[in-house]
Amino acid sequence: MAATRSGHRWAHQRTRLVWLAGAVKAAALGRLMHWARKVKIGVGAALGAAVLAVAMLPNTWLAGLRRELHWPNQTLIWLEHRSGTFGLTHLLLFALLALALRLLRPRWRTWRMALGLLAFAVVTEVVQFAAPGRTPRLVDVRDDALGVALGMLVGVSILALVRWCRRLRHPRP
Repeated sequence: MAATRSGHRWAHQRTRLVWLAGAVKAAALGRLMHWARKVKIGVGAALGAAVLAVAMLPNTWLAGLRRELHWPNQTLIWLEHRSGTFGLTHLLLFALLALALRLLRPRWRTWRMALGLLAFAVVTEVVQFAAPGRTPRLVDVRDDALGVALGMLVGVSILALVRWCRRLRHPRP
């Protein structure tokens, strides 16, 4: 009789431990998801701040940065020589910004995100009025808009592919 009671007691304690471990795991996962959301917001804000900061730099500072940083300078020179009527640098920068934002925030509406990025493109050009040696141009806004469209298209395609692969892996009944 004592053996079954101790066995029963052990099973009850084991159930408590399993429940406690599950609760700790769920709490840890919840905290991890909370911090992941914070990191997503931080990454998006950092990308936007970096683009805005570069837009506000005077021409002399940009020239100094390009002289000191060899790898980005060589890449920019290569891009500038390859682009014809388009500012390929603007296009790629806003395409990467739109792609990152689309993948970081998959539940946000695409059209709202695109409008926000287009407004941001206009702001980056308007800010250049205050930067010495910089001139805002509508052509740059056009290139930024094309980059936003390209980045959104690639981001939406990647998200659709991920959803399709999940459906293949876990079909609905």
